[in-house]
Amino acid sequence: MVKVKALGHLRSALKVAQVDVDGGVSDIRGLLNKLSTQLPADEQPITSENTLVLVNGVEISALSEYDTPVTAEDEIVLIPVVHGG
Repeated sequence: MVKVKALGHLRSALKVAQVDVDGGVSDIRGLLNKLSTQLPADEQPITSENTLVLVNGVEISALSEYDTPVTAEDEIVLIPVVHGG
């Protein structure tokens, strides 16, 4: 089971501060796909374009991006990116 901490509006959208994801998730791609199915219909899917994804404190762009492996021992943090003008 992978533990994911959600910050900002994702915490409200997922209705919890920490999500436990199980069911054969082995990389960030699978994890984000699975979490995105738990969002309300009007919410955008979670991607690296709209969310900083950290694995053990390192952003996935410095790792293997969507192919970054995840295990139950990893700390995953999702930080929504907010843009304004």
